[in-house]
Amino acid sequence: MDDEKQVLKRVKQIATDAKTVEEPKDPDQCNVYKICKLFLTPEEDAALRAKYQAGGLSYKEAKDYLYEKIMAFLKPIQDRYAQISDQEIIDLMKKNAVYVNELANKKLAEVYKKV
Repeated sequence: MDDEKQVLKRVKQIATDAKTVEEPKDPDQCNVYKICKLFLTPEEDAALRAKYQAGGLSYKEAKDYLYEKIMAFLKPIQDRYAQISDQEIIDLMKKNAVYVNELANKKLAEVYKKV
């Protein structure tokens, strides 16, 4: 799972056009906006779209905003991931291996009967 530095690096690498800060931008043509939209409420989406269309929004600001939204989304997942120990994962895999083997054996028996 990517840490904060890796996420920031990936966000900074998102391709954008060469429009200046002052120029209005088409949010539907912007890769940063397209990704950001996935994390926004309808109200936040409308506000960001208006900022793009009004001009004055730099791609750096847009990428910083996207980074904040991604990290807000990932934080609970990363926290939970950090809490789970390797031993818990191994125990869970062992427990489920027995169950999965039973299911697979039943399915194989059905297949052999039909063949």
